[in-house]
Amino acid sequence: MSISQKFNNFLLQHRNCPHAVTGNFQDAVLMGRSLRCKLDLLKPDIGRKVQKSQNEKELSENSKPQMRHIDVGQAVLARSYGRRDPWVIGAIVKQTGLISFVVKVGHLHWKPHFNQLKTTELLLPEDEQ
Repeated sequence: MSISQKFNNFLLQHRNCPHAVTGNFQDAVLMGRSLRCKLDLLKPDIGRKVQKSQNEKELSENSKPQMRHIDVGQAVLARSYGRRDPWVIGAIVKQTGLISFVVKVGHLHWKPHFNQLKTTELLLPEDEQ
């Protein structure tokens, strides 16, 4: 092994050790991450993996979209399959579950899923109100 290889190995080990005063790893201070060495391959740091997984879970929970809320009597656009116009205006009659509703469309009562509804500011015809 040449002197430059030995010196590089020494520097790698030196930078992977915590500083005596600060307690921080020099590689983490310099580069913002920890360097990998042969010891990491033999015995991976489970604590870092767990912490990373927990941080990712917290981020994903915070980035979830908020649940929309639809009130009874509110005008909605209901998804219509098999018609020329894919969205038909209606009004919420009642909520039958967490994500299921009864919607009055014309003279019919539909039972669409929450994903098949969009809130709207359009006004209902007089006979549907």
